[in-house]
Amino acid sequence: MFDVIIESAPVPVLHMLRAFKPSDDVLARIGSLLAMELPSSPSLCSRSGNARIHALGPSHWLLQNVAPAALNRLATDSPDGGVLDVTEVSAGYRAMLVSGTQGRWLLAKGCTLDTEVRTFPVDACAGTLLAQVEILLIRESDDRFLILFDRSFERHLTQWFGQSVRMGLPDALRPSPGQ
Repeated sequence: MFDVIIESAPVPVLHMLRAFKPSDDVLARIGSLLAMELPSSPSLCSRSGNARIHALGPSHWLLQNVAPAALNRLATDSPDGGVLDVTEVSAGYRAMLVSGTQGRWLLAKGCTLDTEVRTFPVDACAGTLLAQVEILLIRESDDRFLILFDRSFERHLTQWFGQSVRMGLPDALRPSPGQ
């Protein structure tokens, strides 16, 4: 066996934010209304307390645990010149936590994303596949990952994790001492 914990987690409050061809001024105004700077490139994150804004792609962000007051400001004071779409998506997702010193090695069994901390640092977020399921993978700390996925795949991923833990790590994925 290896050092990894897999557990169900509460789904954070999630909103998708999309802006249609926003100017730099519109992006700055949105960041001001949310009281956090919008990250400019995919996989980057802005953080304030437990609220996070993850850049998913050009003009597309995942808002995690953003205060209702900030969302209200965005709804009522939306900047001119930028068509915005903010959608609450929490109900469609499930969440799992993978933690432990070998959690990233377990993820490597079903995901091709390089989760080494130099290439996927703390607070990074990426859309990828895990066990052939589309997920959002968020690195919360050096050895803790939050996985968000469509709730209809909960059973599949639970079974995949169970089977993967029982099978252990193949030699090719076994961390060398000190990793």
